Amino acid sequence: MKIRTRALAVLPMLAAMACGASTSGGGSGKGVGGSETTSPASGSFGSFGPPGSGACVPQAPGAFYNAICVCEDLTEAGTLTTHAPAQGQASVGVNGRSAAGTGASIEGSFTAYDGLDVGGLLSVRDDVVSTQTVDGAGVFDIGKDLSVGGPFTFAGALSVDGTLRLAQPSTVFVPVHVSQTGPYTAPSSPPCGCDAASLLPIAQAVAQAAIQNDNAAHGLATDGASLVGAGSLTLTTGSYYFEDVTRIGLGEIDIQGNVSVYLDGPSVTVGVGQFSIAPGSSLDLYVSGVLATAGAVALGDPSHPEAFRLFVGGAGSMIATAGAQAWSGLVYAPQADVAFGGVTEVHGSIFAKTLTWGGALDVTYSGGALTSGSTCPTPPAPGANN
Repeated sequence: MKIRTRALAVLPMLAAMACGASTSGGGSGKGVGGSETTSPASGSFGSFGPPGSGACVPQAPGAFYNAICVCEDLTEAGTLTTHAPAQGQASVGVNGRSAAGTGASIEGSFTAYDGLDVGGLLSVRDDVVSTQTVDGAGVFDIGKDLSVGGPFTFAGALSVDGTLRLAQPSTVFVPVHVSQTGPYTAPSSPPCGCDAASLLPIAQAVAQAAIQNDNAAHGLATDGASLVGAGSLTLTTGSYYFEDVTRIGLGEIDIQGNVSVYLDGPSVTVGVGQFSIAPGSSLDLYVSGVLATAGAVALGDPSHPEAFRLFVGGAGSMIATAGAQAWSGLVYAPQADVAFGGVTEVHGSIFAKTLTWGGALDVTYSGGALTSGSTCPTPPAPGANN
């Protein structure tokens, strides 16, 4: 059944059909759109070992199943674009409420678990799922199914190329295009694994690095002053800890081998061109407080996003950026508020507590490649303490 109209559409009948028998025989109760869910089983991405020599943390599987995963709310004041790998998805999952303003184009699915506000253009290649209220105005284009567990009110152009699944009567100011209707089935769980027991203890890892690190073996003090100056610093395979770091002022930190760097301080500012990762090398960067960037900052290599992983966590943790940013790697910050300002390009995946941006956020997803095949690294030798 195809529904096309250009008048005011009040859709109690559509909702009634969606709650009862499907008009197309769909709705098997196996997930959105009546198909099996594709979420990977726990552990499918392996341990949190190399690339990067950081701690092996088995409880991190599936954290980067989506291009973007947010534990609480997502607020967009600009544009969002996600790019999928060949024959893959670059999906967005939000456990809280999502406010999609201005424009968004998602090459995958969009799960706004606790509700969705649409403003402007929202184009989703695959499914849109929410257990709560979805409302807004503009252009809402869904390539597959739209499933809404709460009230649905929309003013503008709505297009659902798959199945419309509504749990309650809804109102849409049209034009409307809906290919078919079917029963609503609630998702079994939120899209992101954010319960406290499953999160990596970033602050604890930084505290542990304070007593077990390779600084002394490489002739480096743990004082953050080691990272301030106009010269350069080469770090070879090992774990390095620096305390009371407020900014990284060196011209360049050259990463040679599998390197973990732990920065301990309430706020760390990273400027232009601070880290250079040699071919075949990797960097795990741990920050226990606020990480701020300013200017044209590039972190990682877009042709090898698996070589860089950023971990931010602890009380009051936050990532704040301003200017043109190019980040290539995994951003693991489910205990941190993440705010991007300006034009931000990410090759990899983002896992955040909250996510807000003003400007343009462009994410090319490569999360699966970042952890597949990982093994646990050998623990540092007992003599490598400082």
